[in-house]
Amino acid sequence: MKITYTILFILITATCVVGQRKTVSSKAKKQGVVITATKKKPVQIKVDPCSIIKTHTDRMTDRTQQFSKMPTFLSPDGRQGLEVTWNKEGNRIGLAVIASEGGRNSCMHKWANVIILLADGSKISGGIGPYNCDGQAYISVGSNIDMENNPETRNLEKMKSSKIAAMRVYTVTGYIEVDFKPWQSEKMLNELNCLFP
Repeated sequence: MKITYTILFILITATCVVGQRKTVSSKAKKQGVVITATKKKPVQIKVDPCSIIKTHTDRMTDRTQQFSKMPTFLSPDGRQGLEVTWNKEGNRIGLAVIASEGGRNSCMHKWANVIILLADGSKISGGIGPYNCDGQAYISVGSNIDMENNPETRNLEKMKSSKIAAMRVYTVTGYIEVDFKPWQSEKMLNELNCLFP
């Protein structure tokens, strides 16, 4: 009985191997070459570089606002830090900043000062917003209105040609200063160039 099963197993295995060999051989003969392995071409995926920007249109006012989909988080020590997001409405663009200290949002002066240090050594400063303890500050960095006479246009051109190196935001209790890592600077520059090509 065991011998019968053994012989049957050998015959089935041999038939499968011969059948596979004939299949490979017949395909190879049709193509004129023997292919042992095929290499697939790499799939190229086209990604829109500006997919990092979100657009929102208010249905009541028809005003359009564009902003970074993902804020840039900066923290020198894990206790304090900044959350930075580009914000464009109409022809004006700025940075919305949320400052936090010790795990809670900082209190900001009415004219919260924000200083941006660029990699080329130039600085941009300003800041607007009401007194708040939500850590919110805003700095307008540019406009494409009246390109020749508007000082904000020069700030915008500076920011488009040089990466952000560091940022300082003044709070009621002092200031928070953070350095940008190279990938964070690159992210901010890409987002700016998408908002103002």
